[in-house]
Amino acid sequence: MQVRWAYCQGSALTEYTRALFSAIRFRNPIPSFQLNHAPSNSEMERAGIDEACHVLNVGAIGWLVATSHNLEVVDVALRATSSLRPDFSATSMLLESGAIHLLADRLEPPFIEDPSSESASVAFRRHAANSIPYLASMFCALRHCTQSDIAPIRLSRFHWRAWIVSWGDFTLEQRVSEGWDLDALALYLCASTQCDRAEGRRANREFGVMVELLNRHSSGKSHLQSFSVWALVDTIALWGAEFGEASMTSTRPAVAACLLRLLGLPYTMGDPVTCAIGVALGVFVLGFQKHEVAQYRDEETRRQDAQTLLIRGVVDIIKDNPHDTASRYCLGGTDFEAGGLVICKLLIENNVPSWPSGASTALISVLSFSKSESLTCRVLETFRRLLSFDSQSTVPKLSSTIIPLLETPATEPVQIKATQVLGEMMHWREHRKTVLGQRGLRALIRNLNSQCGDLSNASSLALVGLAGDPDARDRMVDLGLAEGLTTFFASSSATQQNLAYWSWTFLGSTWIERHDVYGSDFKQTFRELIRVLEHSMGAGDELEADIGQMGERFTGREGVTCRDGP
Repeated sequence: MQVRWAYCQGSALTEYTRALFSAIRFRNPIPSFQLNHAPSNSEMERAGIDEACHVLNVGAIGWLVATSHNLEVVDVALRATSSLRPDFSATSMLLESGAIHLLADRLEPPFIEDPSSESASVAFRRHAANSIPYLASMFCALRHCTQSDIAPIRLSRFHWRAWIVSWGDFTLEQRVSEGWDLDALALYLCASTQCDRAEGRRANREFGVMVELLNRHSSGKSHLQSFSVWALVDTIALWGAEFGEASMTSTRPAVAACLLRLLGLPYTMGDPVTCAIGVALGVFVLGFQKHEVAQYRDEETRRQDAQTLLIRGVVDIIKDNPHDTASRYCLGGTDFEAGGLVICKLLIENNVPSWPSGASTALISVLSFSKSESLTCRVLETFRRLLSFDSQSTVPKLSSTIIPLLETPATEPVQIKATQVLGEMMHWREHRKTVLGQRGLRALIRNLNSQCGDLSNASSLALVGLAGDPDARDRMVDLGLAEGLTTFFASSSATQQNLAYWSWTFLGSTWIERHDVYGSDFKQTFRELIRVLEHSMGAGDELEADIGQMGERFTGREGVTCRDGP
């Protein structure tokens, strides 16, 4: 078995080396090295094989750097370091092979006689832009490094710090105005901060600039490559885990808002960026400690838990009432709305199997504070879709939040969505009583006469869901249901679905039993419904029988329809 495993490793390493030579550019990194076969299904053995894969990844690059006399091959190997994703620090292995020193050499700025001249600044910015592949590799080489890993290294931050950070007032706007390549700046800050983190120094200024870079990217003011976004988010997460709650108290609101903005951009669930955002939310929102973050060094573990971490993190932010100045996050109005849209997106677009803990509380919080029609409608649609397969204990609070939205000054789109949510709640027997208050029923009956066809039809569907409840039925009759339905049936906006539902409801046993009580109130309603059914649907055999049955039961004359007159 061991011989076969060694053979598979050798074969896989050969294929890996071929792929390595084709990885010329940083933005197109080499594919992850994988063994073709595992010796068994044991989880322990698989973990050992995964670790062997990582070691071979690092070892292949180190071997090429240390043994090849072809400068082009060495350069390709150095650039390919940016594809490394080991779950351990690869710094010491790459240091032994000389890879880190060669990367530092390539990052070394060119000799400039007068560093204070404008031409010197232009030359350095050009050098920085050309160094992006090596910066990416240096970041990956230093990722997860410890103080002992970097103790032998005398990089002096690649002699870049004097050009970027230490010149008095260092602001991102200044660097943008000077024409810096922001990918180069982002990756330098990430690589440099790895060393600061390992040495226990809090690079607060650089940390603030990294958050600002992400904000510029999410707002569309600048564009960063996905690798740079991943590196920035990953570095921020590791920084927070390293320095703990004392450092995060002041930075948490800014980081939480930054991560929400990033999630508002198009993404693919499980890609490196969303995985890194999930870990960052775990650190700054869910309170992950350093040892917990270490569990997410493995990329596969990140992918498996990405959706859970994202939803838990965003839900925790929103349900904390972030408008409150005493909140841990204290989001502004724009960021709060962005968070509301993000939570709806996470819950609906990613096929969440059930309501996560706290999701309904967070959505109600968004609904209560939302001042945007589009956000309110999005939250209501999220509730409607999730209620269709999973009821909630917070529905009483939800209904008290939604019922005011049935009336003006709420806009018609908001009223329609709110009515649809109430209609969905009617499918759950235990929740019907939460909307039996006179205000909710009165609003639904009044909206039957709305000039907006979608609103009147949505109100009709919500009411027909309540019609089977005896308490609701009596209250609706007292509030003028007969008159509202008569007007609704006579309008041109009533859908065939609504007409059919009310026909079945009126033919049901509960309404027949109460015919002596309701007959006088609903006589005109029944006649109008029969007339509309005959006019809109024709006279098929089955329909003709139903119409005749309704005429007989509610007018007292055998076989009568509206064609027979009053």
